[in-house]
Amino acid sequence: MKSVVISALSAFLLSGCLLTEQQCATANWAQIGVSDGQKGRSSDVVSKHVNSCGHAGVSVDSKDWMRGWTQGNATYCTPQTIFERAKRGYKLREVCPKGDRAKLEAAFAKGHKYFNLTQNIEILRTNRNGLLRGRVVNGQHVGAGLSGFFEAQGLDASIEYLLIEREKYARL
Repeated sequence: MKSVVISALSAFLLSGCLLTEQQCATANWAQIGVSDGQKGRSSDVVSKHVNSCGHAGVSVDSKDWMRGWTQGNATYCTPQTIFERAKRGYKLREVCPKGDRAKLEAAFAKGHKYFNLTQNIEILRTNRNGLLRGRVVNGQHVGAGLSGFFEAQGLDASIEYLLIEREKYARL
């Protein structure tokens, strides 16, 4: 039984399925298209739906899906959406009209800079907190000491600088 479940799960994962059998059976293809488009998925993803739902004996309404995808893609392909997604670490996907590319790349670059600064701030905060916690030696808590205190102050200054720098990239 265990090997049957593992085999079924492996087949599902390897097939690139985006939907379960139940989802295929009850699908609103226009809404699934909207969702796929809003996530920046390529219009080619419909073939994965056709494949996975075909295994479940369900046919995909590709025309409804494409109408939905076009609507969702229009939402994705805005500078504000690209910027907000980049701030959260998402990559810019190649699904938008070429005429909009320069504006979208600029929005992505600004959002990506914000994301990178946030990552660096978190690393510095983690290091600072580790310094201030000190360490345990022979079962005794040993404080950070004076050198650790000064190093933590230096990290505080770096964190403050990055917070100010990040604020420049907080809005589009």
